[in-house]
Amino acid sequence: MRHAETALLLTALRPGLSVFRTRLATLVALRPTHVLTQVQEAGAAPGQGGGAGDAESAAAAAALSQLLGHRVTLLQLRADSLDGVLADASRVATALGAPEAGAILGARTRLRLSAVAEAARSRPPVRCAVLQWAEPAYAAGAWVPQLLRLAGGVDVLSHTTGRALRPGELAGAAPQLVVVALCGEALAAAAAAAGALDPPPCPLLAADARRLFSRGDPGLLADTAEALLQMLQGEAAAGGGWRRVAVSEPVMA
Repeated sequence: MRHAETALLLTALRPGLSVFRTRLATLVALRPTHVLTQVQEAGAAPGQGGGAGDAESAAAAAALSQLLGHRVTLLQLRADSLDGVLADASRVATALGAPEAGAILGARTRLRLSAVAEAARSRPPVRCAVLQWAEPAYAAGAWVPQLLRLAGGVDVLSHTTGRALRPGELAGAAPQLVVVALCGEALAAAAAAAGALDPPPCPLLAADARRLFSRGDPGLLADTAEALLQMLQGEAAAGGGWRRVAVSEPVMA
C-alpha cells in the first residue's frame, strides 16, 4: 500500500474504523462491497469508546471507497439497546438485499427473549452486578442492564450506561451475585480478573464476553439472556460460556 493511501485512511477513516486492528492490505485484497463497524459511544469501557457523527461516517465511507478503488457501503452499527441491536440487524439485512432474513432474525430473537422473561416471572429476583471491566471496576452498560432485568435480576448499580465505580460502591450495593464479563475478552481472562477482585461476600462468576454480553448480535444477546437466567438461579453452566470463580484463584499470566 502506498504511503499516500495509508495517510488518507488514517486521516479520514480514523473515526469510522479501528485502524489499529484493521489489516489494511488484507482489506484491499478482499475487495468488499460492504464494511461493518461497531461504534460504542457513551458508556464504553476504558479504551473501548470512539463514536462518529454522520459527517464523519460519510467521510469514512468516501475515504474507504477511494482507498479500495470502488464504491463501498459502510455500515456503522451504533446500538446501545436491545431495540437498537435489532434495528441494526435489520439495516444490515436490507443493505445486503435480504430484508426478509433480517425480519426473521428479529422475530426469532424476540421470541427467545420473551421466553426468558416468562421463565423469570416465576422466580424470585436476584440482586446482581455485572462488570465489563475489573481494573478499574466498570459497570456494564448498553444492552446489559436490559438483559439483566429481563432475566429476573435487580441491577444494584442502578445505571443506564456503563460507568466507573466509586471505591466501595460494589460492596455497598450488597449484590447477591457478581458477574465479570471483560469487554471482548475470553473466559480465562475474565476468570483471572474476577479472581483478583475484592468482591462482597456473594457468588462470583466469570463469563466469556466474546460470546456473551459484549457483541451487538441478536442471537448472541439472546444467548446472554438465557445464560443470565441460569446464573441468577444458580444453575449449572450450559455451553461453557461462564463459570463460578473462587476469590482465591491466582491471577493468570
